[in-house]
Amino acid sequence: GEQAMALNTREGSKQAYGEFMRANQLTPGYKDALKLAQQAKEEATITVFIQDFGNVQPLYGLNYNPFYNQVTNYLFQLNRPNSFTLFINGSTPGYNYNSKRPDQVIQMSFPSIYFSRPFITKQTVTNSREVSTGKRGTDGKEIMQTVTAKVTVYTKTVTARAELFYQILDNHTGAFVYSNRAYADRPWTYSWAVSEGDRRALDNTNQELINRQEIYPPQYQFIFDELTKRMYDDFTAQINQFYRDY
Repeated sequence: GEQAMALNTREGSKQAYGEFMRANQLTPGYKDALKLAQQAKEEATITVFIQDFGNVQPLYGLNYNPFYNQVTNYLFQLNRPNSFTLFINGSTPGYNYNSKRPDQVIQMSFPSIYFSRPFITKQTVTNSREVSTGKRGTDGKEIMQTVTAKVTVYTKTVTARAELFYQILDNHTGAFVYSNRAYADRPWTYSWAVSEGDRRALDNTNQELINRQEIYPPQYQFIFDELTKRMYDDFTAQINQFYRDY
C-alpha cells in the first residue's frame, strides 16, 4: 500500500486504499492500516460540484429547481462508502466552495424548450346497438330495437419538447471532461364529446366523454415537469455510466 501511495497518482491511491483495507481486515489495527486507508481514499476521491441554474433566465418563466433537486438527490445517493467520487452542492453541510475547490463541476442548461399552441381535432362516428323495448312478442321472446347516436369526439393537444445539455468540467484546468444531451417529447391531450340521438347506443367510453367539458390546457410548468421526468431517466443513466468505475 505504501508503494502504491508513493506513486502520487489517483490510481495509485485507489490501489493503496484497497490494500490497506485488506490488511486491516486480516489484522485489525495493523500498522495504522485503517488510518492510511482513509488517507489514501481522500487522495483518490474526486469531488464533483453540482452547479445550480443560478441567474439563468428560464424559458417561458419556468422553474428549473424541481429538476435540479431531483438530480442532486440522485447523485447524493452515489456517495457510497467505497466510492471514489463525492457529489456536493452549495447546500452540502460543512462545505465552503472558496476554501476547497471541487475537482469537477457539472453544469446543466435547457437550450431548447418548445410548447405548441393548443389545437383541436374532431372525429364523428355513428354508434348503434340493439336494446330491449321492454315488450315481448306472441312467441314470448323479447322484442328488440336498434337505437343509434352520432358522437363527435374532440381532442385538444399541446405538443411539448425539451432538450437538456450538460457538461462536466475539470475545475482546475477548465478542460471539458464529458458532455451529453437528453431529450424529451410529450404531448398533452384531453378529449371530450357531444352526441346526438339515443344515448343508449353509446358505449362506456363515449358515455364518459360526453359527461366531460372542454378545459384549458395545464400550465407550462406542469407539462415541463412531466418532460423532465423523462429526461431524468436518460440523464441519470448516462451519469451513472460515466462515473461507474471512476
